[in-house]
Amino acid sequence: MKKFKITMDSNKIKFIKVKKCDGNRFLSNLKNISKGKNILNKNFKTIYEKDYILFPLNNDIEVLNFVRNEFFKKISFEIVEREGEIKPNLNYQNIEDYLKEKIPKNILELIPHSYDLIGDIAIIEFDRLDNMHDISQLGDIKKEISKAMLKVHKNIKTIYEKIGPVKGEYRLRGLKHILGPKKTETLIYENKCVFKLDVKKTFFTPRLVFERKRISNLPFEKNEIIVDMFSGVGPFAIQIAKNQDVIVHAFDINPWAIYYLNENILLNKLKGKILAYNIDIKSLLKYDNPIRQNLENKIHRIIMNLPERALEFIDIAKILIKKSGAILHIYLFSEKPDSIEKGIFKSKKVLNQHYLSIEKILNKRIVKPYSPKIDLIVLDVKVKNENI
Repeated sequence: MKKFKITMDSNKIKFIKVKKCDGNRFLSNLKNISKGKNILNKNFKTIYEKDYILFPLNNDIEVLNFVRNEFFKKISFEIVEREGEIKPNLNYQNIEDYLKEKIPKNILELIPHSYDLIGDIAIIEFDRLDNMHDISQLGDIKKEISKAMLKVHKNIKTIYEKIGPVKGEYRLRGLKHILGPKKTETLIYENKCVFKLDVKKTFFTPRLVFERKRISNLPFEKNEIIVDMFSGVGPFAIQIAKNQDVIVHAFDINPWAIYYLNENILLNKLKGKILAYNIDIKSLLKYDNPIRQNLENKIHRIIMNLPERALEFIDIAKILIKKSGAILHIYLFSEKPDSIEKGIFKSKKVLNQHYLSIEKILNKRIVKPYSPKIDLIVLDVKVKNENI
């Protein structure tokens, strides 16, 4: 890869310097002969120096050659370099628009176009940049991209780089601070609810916003009793209880998730009720567990949003659901092609092992592609107990 220099605190660019008396003639000629080329750099202010006007140019060899060739002998001018002053309150159309004068085109093609926005914190993956052959200036490039994000997206205050996959029993991601205040706590506004959380201590994905809205707007029975097996900070539980007169028992093994869930219960005006438990829900397998004794065979509906392992908890669902049956919302990672059919087959197999069967499939859909080979799917199924 060709070497280049990034100066983080410098905005030095090329200007065309003409006499003030030639300013209007220059602009008029430029309009007639530019042929759609972006000659002037609209991100920077024009400079006035005594008897001269300096118009900012796009720092492109083709542009500079065009200016030299087209205006030679027409207008007296000089190409000079100055510290450019960025126009205040400039609304950039996109990140590329901000970066095109700062990093080479071959690197511009590698910048990420998607990221997770959690409140005012952006979490971005630089996997394509990390694969570059020459990584000596990678840190500076990432900072320039992050600066562009802060300029273009005014709602972003802090940027972290995602380091590695979500992992561990708390489902946390490694994060490296890039730019902005070094804070990890933020507020999220979603579907008329507010959530406080810490991006380093809890798991939250903004990519299920429409799925959480869908579930919370389903028809629920009055006083329906629900279990959210892996509640996190409460994105499902809060939104359901916000809209429905129900009782939600929300479980999570991560103490920080339950801490923020209780905070979020106070932050939102709920129609229903939420009870939070900081335990491993597998502990309900013990017969003498008081929570099991309170909930056994009483649950109308269970949210099972742990796609990598949801079916491992069917034994808990079996204990909790009403003897007459219940609704399960099962989230699964399932291989393409035919991910939904494969998910149904796998679910039926596990359910049958616990003497449960699917009475009716209420909904089946691909929530989102997870990888080139895997989809995240959801199955809303009404199950019944075959032992009755």
